[in-house]
Amino acid sequence: MTTGHPTRVRTHRRVRSRTVRVLVALVAVAALLGIAFVVVPLLRPPGPRPLFQLPVACGETWQLSTYPGHDDYDVDLFPTEGEAWGRPVLASYGGTVTTAGINGSLGGRNPENPDGPRGRGGG
Repeated sequence: MTTGHPTRVRTHRRVRSRTVRVLVALVAVAALLGIAFVVVPLLRPPGPRPLFQLPVACGETWQLSTYPGHDDYDVDLFPTEGEAWGRPVLASYGGTVTTAGINGSLGGRNPENPDGPRGRGGG
């Protein structure tokens, strides 16, 4: 004979079932938010392009790299063929060069001694 009251076993099953459904719903919502966080920015149109070009001649292939210790604006450029030394460094944007070389060092070369020892970089 039943009294109309659920037994404890059914109550625990019902609570467990509800907990599982809530957890599944939370995981689904989190997954949708994660996907939206990644996909929505990809659907937006690109912003304005910076007025910048690589400071190398057209038709040349250069490898760009960085290393620990560089700040946000340091990038090394290496040609994939031939030597880097002696190639022109082109202007990437309008302005005035105030110092060139690695960490502001020109090696031993300067306007008064253009044939002095080479520096290790440019920029």
